[in-house]
Amino acid sequence: MPFGVGQTALLIHTIRELQVNAISATPSYMLPLSEAVLAQGLNPRDLGLRKGLFGTEPGMSEPSVRARMEETWGIRAMDANFGMADILSIMGSECDYRQGLHFHAQGAVAVELIEPETGTPLTLTEGAEGELVYTHLLKEAQPLVRYRARDVVRILGTGPCECGRTSFRFRILGRSDDMLQVRGVNVFPTAVGNTLAHLSNQLSGEFQIIVDHPPPHQYLRVRVELAQNLVPTHVGDLPQQIIQALREQLSFRAEPELVPYGTLPRTEQKARRVIKTYEQAGS
Repeated sequence: MPFGVGQTALLIHTIRELQVNAISATPSYMLPLSEAVLAQGLNPRDLGLRKGLFGTEPGMSEPSVRARMEETWGIRAMDANFGMADILSIMGSECDYRQGLHFHAQGAVAVELIEPETGTPLTLTEGAEGELVYTHLLKEAQPLVRYRARDVVRILGTGPCECGRTSFRFRILGRSDDMLQVRGVNVFPTAVGNTLAHLSNQLSGEFQIIVDHPPPHQYLRVRVELAQNLVPTHVGDLPQQIIQALREQLSFRAEPELVPYGTLPRTEQKARRVIKTYEQAGS
């Protein structure tokens, strides 16, 4: 059942009225949807959803993000919708074994792996990291040859999966055009979100990376939204926990800025994680 954005109240009513038991959405939309459900005096579990098929943005590969969503909604959350309108709407999804996204477009799309900055070809083998490049083998009116969508991935396996599929499996690390460099270290917003997810009992899950000037960067300012029961003046050593987690997991220095619950914008589409204030000032 297709459903447009901007109709959250109607969506909740429709799910309840028609006893819908599955939803396909972006992972970030589930937070504003849960807030809208709670505002109606309901529990998200009351809607009766049993399965969630998520995609179009990274996040589902992090176990703590998935666990939080499943706990809130009582669903089985699947990373299911990797694709793009330019190439193929769905080229990858995971199976019940959750061992990465299976590439589904064999015979329709040829893929290569390259080094994002130099374009050097890489061998598509287990453990390799690089940018996927796509060539559509069937399009005639709009041919796409070695199309760069800026998806940076890690190859998780090239052999048969327990489910029986034989296509290669991969995990999205982020987009090369979202990548920031801090003192020579590549930092993806996805990785920042995955690291913050381990502090989910104190944070809402919403964050932004604020970039005040062009590179090079010595540190990154990370605006982090607190959980609903916390205020910035009573968070103890949480800022230090954030600094330490990002330093240990991602090897860069962060300057956290804690904001109250509800401060950061909610979206029904892809969440905007990198805010380049210097570009806004120059426009």
